Amino acid sequence: TQPVQSVPVVPAELRLAVDEVVANGLSEADAVRLCRDSALMAQWESSLKAGAPPKDAAKLLLNDLRALHNVGAGSESLKGAQIAALIELLGGGRVARADRIALLSHLVEQGGEPEAVAAELGVLDRTDSVDLEVVVAQVIADHPSEAQRYRDGEQRLIGFFVGACMRASQGRADARVLQQVLRQHLS
Repeated sequence: TQPVQSVPVVPAELRLAVDEVVANGLSEADAVRLCRDSALMAQWESSLKAGAPPKDAAKLLLNDLRALHNVGAGSESLKGAQIAALIELLGGGRVARADRIALLSHLVEQGGEPEAVAAELGVLDRTDSVDLEVVVAQVIADHPSEAQRYRDGEQRLIGFFVGACMRASQGRADARVLQQVLRQHLS
C-alpha cells in the first residue's frame, strides 16, 4: 500500500508569511489565523512597530479583539500604539482581568489612549492591598478546615484559596499579589 499523504495544515500561498510570523514566537495555528486576515495582520505588525511583544499582541488581537469584532464592534479601528499601550497596562497588572473587556470595548468604540480611558472608567490601579488583606482574612475565616489542611502540608489548596478570593473580589485582585498575601496569612 501507498503511504497516506498528510494534508498540509498551512495553505501553500500562506507558507512564507506564516513562517515569518512563527519566527516571532507564535504558534503555527495563530500565525495562520493572522495571515488569513490582512486587516488583523496589519494591526499586529503596527503593534510590533509600537513596541508590543509579538505573542501578547497576537493573543489580544486573536482572542479579545476578535471576540469584540464578532459582536459587531469595529476592532480594526484600534491602532498599533494603542495595542502596545494596552498590553503594557494589562501586563503590568494596572488593569484587572475582570475589567479588560470593558476597557477594550470602550477603546474600540470611542478611541483614546488606554491609560486615560482606564482612568476615566475607574479601572486603573484598582487593586488595593488593604482590600486584599480584608478579602483574604474573610476567606480564611470562612474556610477554617481548608486553612488547617493547608497548614498541615496540603499546599495544593492554595488554588482553592486563590479562587475563593478572586470570587470575593469579583476578579479584581492581582493573582500574584493575592498568593503572597494568602501565604502570609496561612503560615
